[in-house]
Amino acid sequence: MTDQEPTTPRPMGETKQRWLAAIAYLGPVSLFSLSRKNKPAFLRDHARQAFALFLVEAAVVCFLIIVSNTVGRIPVLGFLVEILLELAAFASFLILSILGFVKALAGENFGIPVLEDYAEKIPTGD
Repeated sequence: MTDQEPTTPRPMGETKQRWLAAIAYLGPVSLFSLSRKNKPAFLRDHARQAFALFLVEAAVVCFLIIVSNTVGRIPVLGFLVEILLELAAFASFLILSILGFVKALAGENFGIPVLEDYAEKIPTGD
């Protein structure tokens, strides 16, 4: 048997805030976390960032629809460009969402380098 320090249980409120911050990275769910009243700074920061990420995802989807209807109509090259752009966008947003989800569950502050500045400008309604 190893000598381990007993872990202190986390308060239930803190665990709830971590889960709310984590599920904010699931796209439109960020609106729910963002609209909560009297939220702690940890939840507010993650909700803002998750909402900013969601807005960028929506803008990129609109851009990809435009690319699909213009460049994507070129027989072979357009198809390849369209697939590569969609794959890159999907992979990058999936990685950022998973990273934010995991960091929020761990209770760590996490800032996406470019989005962090824009996320701070999002009003939270407090």
